[in-house]
Amino acid sequence: MAENQTNQGAFLASRLAIKDIKDLREKAHRLGESLGRPIWVSEIDTPELTSLPLAEVQIACLKNVRSHKQFICVLDGTNGSQWDPSQISILELELFMAALSHVKLLSFSLNHSTKN
Repeated sequence: MAENQTNQGAFLASRLAIKDIKDLREKAHRLGESLGRPIWVSEIDTPELTSLPLAEVQIACLKNVRSHKQFICVLDGTNGSQWDPSQISILELELFMAALSHVKLLSFSLNHSTKN
């Protein structure tokens, strides 16, 4: 897809390290497919990103934020992956890019329940 084209689907942003969120990301991707409204999930739609340096992953994700009409953000109370403590996380950069690009933002807070 050319950089200036807009995808009619949504970009899903969240932390990746927590199993609950990984499961949620997979379910969101499947739901989008079943509804004919694709939801871009990096590790599913572009699995080769896992083998790239962090800076290249960041660039790919930020380009994808700009190319989607909607930005879905799932927050769990943590900040995301940082290069070092003096820098902001990829998740924070994605949020900033969505705001600058005037992408419709949908934000959800994940509540980790201690109940079984």
